[in-house]
Amino acid sequence: MENANRAYSKYKLTDKGMQQKIRALLLDMPGAVEEQEANCLYRARVRRGAEEVFVRQFLSGTLTVDGPPASFAEVDNHIKKLLATTGVPEGQFSSGKLTKQEQAVKSLDLGNRWIGMDEAGKGDYFGSLVSAAVLVDEKIAAILETLGVQDSKRISDERIGQLATQINQVCGQGARVVSLKPEAYNRLYTEFKAEGKKLNELLAWTHARALEDLLVVNSHNQIAVLVDQFGKESYMQRALLQKSKTLDVKLVQLPKAEVNMAVAAASILARAEFLKSLKQLAKECGVELPKGGSNPQIIAAGRKVLEKSGETSLGKVAKLHFKTTGEVLQKGLW
Repeated sequence: MENANRAYSKYKLTDKGMQQKIRALLLDMPGAVEEQEANCLYRARVRRGAEEVFVRQFLSGTLTVDGPPASFAEVDNHIKKLLATTGVPEGQFSSGKLTKQEQAVKSLDLGNRWIGMDEAGKGDYFGSLVSAAVLVDEKIAAILETLGVQDSKRISDERIGQLATQINQVCGQGARVVSLKPEAYNRLYTEFKAEGKKLNELLAWTHARALEDLLVVNSHNQIAVLVDQFGKESYMQRALLQKSKTLDVKLVQLPKAEVNMAVAAASILARAEFLKSLKQLAKECGVELPKGGSNPQIIAAGRKVLEKSGETSLGKVAKLHFKTTGEVLQKGLW
């Protein structure tokens, strides 16, 4: 891991003239050099003694600044002052600082190629549990950023499907999804519970299978795998399958891992598959199935499923261990 004590800013800058002004500002700084990088208008490396600050102007309009705090602050403040004094219309640029957890993820040294993993559907009563794994290198990560890939929670359902298609096109065999439909999920949950295992261990099991599928067609002697942390680290370690162990997988589990492009892409693929599955299940049972864990609309939908097809049908569309099931089955109300 690189020095975790790094600062980071991100701007959305669509004004072409301002992009060039910031470029000129940076190159006028002592110790600054311009470099080329895929999908960037330019990358500026600003040296301050032994420290280096990197400024990337992506073709998408995103401008990023990162580096050790003191040197970062100097460069970032110059950019902020220029933006504030040159009359760029409001909304043309914005910035945001990462939390300490996000900075820890950004500072990771995962090598030239790495895998990101995330899930969807864990907190939803209806629908599948989905895990996804995405393999990227620096070039692919840059392309994904230009597409607007980010944490799926920040993207509308309508946009999710479009992005998932683009991610699959860019990553090809480097993207895998494992989906547990409710019937299979309920069966496995019962088996895991009988063995004294917890829900997060079931999630780790699905993650391990997505990773295994990916590694079967993308073998590497050593590779880092970044997982958005959802429970004890031991859950994932124990769930890793033979292929993962043979290839000496370096497993890294951190909260807020979605700021990493591979994990963000995995979160989108998982979410897209969850939404697709939910829509298909709704079509099969003839009842609209809302997202979420428990609210009046979800309970009402569960009772409609019971009314149409009987009690056994609920396990085909819902995760039965949720407390919501008790409310759905409450006598005299359906």
